[in-house]
Amino acid sequence: HDALTGLYNRNHVMHRAEEEVSRFQRFHTPPSLIIAEIDNLSELHAAYGAKNTDDILKTVAGVCLSTVREVDVVARWSGEQFLILCPQTDIASAEILAQRLLKAMAENDELCARQPNTAVGIGVLRDNESFTDWFDRTAKALYQSKRLGYGVACTAE
Repeated sequence: HDALTGLYNRNHVMHRAEEEVSRFQRFHTPPSLIIAEIDNLSELHAAYGAKNTDDILKTVAGVCLSTVREVDVVARWSGEQFLILCPQTDIASAEILAQRLLKAMAENDELCARQPNTAVGIGVLRDNESFTDWFDRTAKALYQSKRLGYGVACTAE
């Protein structure tokens, strides 16, 4: 677990994602991946301090956990990135979940007061794709969200 947020850590979610890749190869029920990133965290840290930054990360973790389903795996991927692994979830359902997540963040009083920039990328696992390929493709959708000005969920091609 991540010490700050209490979410699963990178190693755990990578292991679970590899399990989903194997399950997809056997049963052809696609999992989806959502990557959310708080992009201006370093600016908020400089302006308001480390405690503020920690509070934002904890709040984002709480919003993620309260928004997803019990079967979904929420992890802190890196300093500013959160990864949500959605087993047996087609892209349309993942898009709905991502929109619900963005809405919950936008309506959270604590986050509204600090105004973090949130970008979201979504990707469904494809045939013969490794976790790394799946993640990289989803990360490209995340970067598209940034280019569009944040607060939007972009779907991987």
